Amino acid sequence: MRTQSASILLSLGLVVSGCVESKTVIGDGPEDGGGGNGGSGGTGGGGGVVTADERLDLLLVVDNSIGMAHAQARFAKELEQTLRWLTSPPCLAANGAVVESAGECPAGSARPFAPVRNIHLGVISSSLGDLTSGACRSSVVLHADDKGRLLSRGLAGSTYQDLGFLAYDADGVMSPPGEASLEAFIASAKQIVLGTDEAGCGYEMPLEAMTRFLVDPAPYASLSVVQGALAKSGVDSVVLEQRAAFLRPTSNLAVVLLSNENDCSTMIEFQGFLALNTQPFYRSTSICETAPESACCTSCGLPTPDGCEPDAACANPKYNFDEDHPNLKCFDQKGRYGVDFLYPTERYVNALSSSQIDPSSLSLVGVNLQQNPIFAGGRQAGQVTLQTIVGVPWQDIVEDPANAASPTVTTTTLAQTGAWEWVTGAVQDPFARESVKPRTGQSPATGDTVTADNAINGGERTISENDSLQYACTFGLPEEDPNGIYCSTCIDQSCDDPICNNTTQIASFAMPGTRQLEVVRGLGERGVVGSVCRDPEVNGSAQALIARLANLLP
Repeated sequence: MRTQSASILLSLGLVVSGCVESKTVIGDGPEDGGGGNGGSGGTGGGGGVVTADERLDLLLVVDNSIGMAHAQARFAKELEQTLRWLTSPPCLAANGAVVESAGECPAGSARPFAPVRNIHLGVISSSLGDLTSGACRSSVVLHADDKGRLLSRGLAGSTYQDLGFLAYDADGVMSPPGEASLEAFIASAKQIVLGTDEAGCGYEMPLEAMTRFLVDPAPYASLSVVQGALAKSGVDSVVLEQRAAFLRPTSNLAVVLLSNENDCSTMIEFQGFLALNTQPFYRSTSICETAPESACCTSCGLPTPDGCEPDAACANPKYNFDEDHPNLKCFDQKGRYGVDFLYPTERYVNALSSSQIDPSSLSLVGVNLQQNPIFAGGRQAGQVTLQTIVGVPWQDIVEDPANAASPTVTTTTLAQTGAWEWVTGAVQDPFARESVKPRTGQSPATGDTVTADNAINGGERTISENDSLQYACTFGLPEEDPNGIYCSTCIDQSCDDPICNNTTQIASFAMPGTRQLEVVRGLGERGVVGSVCRDPEVNGSAQALIARLANLLP
């Protein structure tokens, strides 16, 4: 990083679709890197009544950072049930709950659609690298940048025509025919999910990886630093070729995103890559801690804004290592750094909704419109579904929080009951709020106290090195791990980490996935919520996705 005198932030005002945005540049980079922020908007994809299409394109976005192996294994198990239900639909009650039946559906239930006999299934990871910061260059990070390309790691055989995805083709209608055996198709799908591994970059960017693969008209081939800012070079023809083969013009598109941490999709256009550096970054002004929306909340690397007093906190403008651990570079950037370098979540709502997008705009809403590849062939917005299986207490998103097998509620119900505010809004469930320090309060769903031993996250823990966040929820392991990496420092009974019994790991965890949930909330009925901590035996996420797709499949 350059000296402080050169590392100033320049704020430029841009007007995009009637919204004013500020563009932040650190150092002496370009004065205008394009872009546009602001809320959701743009034009809808297709609109009107959705025409039934019996085909499904299923994209799985799998977090492959360290600590994901247990979650991936649980997901692979539930994915199998999802694929079996898609190809042999269960009887569903009016609330979406599965009703067991070997023959005719019992009264009050029905099979919601005809068996799906043609499926494209692709897997990408959350790993888009460290954006040249060097933070992910490590001997344990084997897959630092998967570039948003389709993966087949772990697959015993080959993908369909070596195009990167699997094709289930029960009737042999594809040319050439795809896999006719459901069992072989399921086995291969599970192999790829598990093969994503847990050796990716720890700055998980699943939302941007999704957008890169499905939406970006010209995904960059490489990044370099030019005059203190990132510069894109070339176009990744592999992504474009894989997208063209995978994404059929009018098929139903379902994206399932699995992660145990919050999204860290960092803006390429500006200089967020500097914050991802392993070295401590600039502090925020004091007011950011209590009023991040204030005009006086800014970076100590910036001049004092007009009308604001110089801040004593900026006498030492940069954090020390203990205050700005590399593990927390994506946590509360506005509050901690005075600048938020993450893409607005409206970007991803628009990516899955708008037939015309402005790729130069941060939110994809602007004046330099191009065709959104998702909708280029006639697919309508109503045919696009996003399910996020992330760190959220499952008790917050089901009909009966006292019943582990209770059906997951729809996004409409979450809005009607006010439960969205628990997991993404101002009236937050304390379990769903990101924090290093122990939180206080009770679950609005169950009454559990967050600081006490409880069935949601096991209780708060001491994070003495400021290198992690409190858990949103925890889940048991099929077998205890006597060498669990997260319990290596728990050498005596004083360790209060609920996933550890001394140095033996007895459970796994998930941090709050608020950004992913905000996107689902923005999609309305086209979004589906899921908890990574929910027991896969109850197939809660599978049921919720099937209930949503029942509205689309003939």
